[in-house]
Amino acid sequence: MMNKKTLEKILNPVTFLLINLAIILLVELTGQLFFNIGAIHIIALFFVVLAVVRVFVHYYTYDPILEKFFHACLAALFVFAISHLVEYFSMHIFHYYSDSVFANTTNFYLISLMLIIIGAEAFLRIYDIRSAWQSRTLAVFIGLLIILVGFFMSRNYAVSLDIDNPTPYAYVLAVLFFGGVAIRKAMKIGQHVKFSKLFARYMSAGIVLIMLATLPYIFYELLEMNFGVPMYQIMYLSHFFFYASLSLMFLAFGKITTLGGELDDLNKMSEKKKL
Repeated sequence: MMNKKTLEKILNPVTFLLINLAIILLVELTGQLFFNIGAIHIIALFFVVLAVVRVFVHYYTYDPILEKFFHACLAALFVFAISHLVEYFSMHIFHYYSDSVFANTTNFYLISLMLIIIGAEAFLRIYDIRSAWQSRTLAVFIGLLIILVGFFMSRNYAVSLDIDNPTPYAYVLAVLFFGGVAIRKAMKIGQHVKFSKLFARYMSAGIVLIMLATLPYIFYELLEMNFGVPMYQIMYLSHFFFYASLSLMFLAFGKITTLGGELDDLNKMSEKKKL
């Protein structure tokens, strides 16, 4: 297994900046090629591999409560990456070119955001001494979204993102709401626990980029019809935000540090809960 320090040294912020710039240049200089052959989706395979690597190579905090949060973030990272493989198969294997494909990508993003929130709640509800009702509610929402993904995959024209109906606006509100909640909870953990606050900052920045990545998909008709942006450029823009987001999320796990006093804080919380 690769040494953690070696991994962080190789895959550092400069490396990811160069990777993302290279992707943008290569994609833009070849015109519609990456769009026509579906290669813009296949690049997501690189980030799927990175997500798998992070499962096996990440800093362990030796704290089971914090690990739940980190594991939920890892699961979200994996779902984010898988979403574009599903998009590739839908468009280039099953030849679905409908709003259902774009809606399903957004559904995967929402599932990932909810996973991050559930992971954060595993810790925060102990600190605030409250029940797990938020996590249970989100688990139900995730189940409903998974059903919706299957429904949209089986019925190609089951949803419309035309700007004259409420669906795209409902999706935007959902992404803004759950993205905002995920950021707030991640930052709150960074304030309450003595581990590197950089993790929360990197993860929050990644969430913001994911939120931006959904907008071109949800409002593709507005961009294409009203502003004359070609469909392939709309898809490119969404993917560029997406790849930058997963880069930041991957880097976030390299910012985790275990500081003295962290376990004391959590022990105090556990005692507080028992009272």
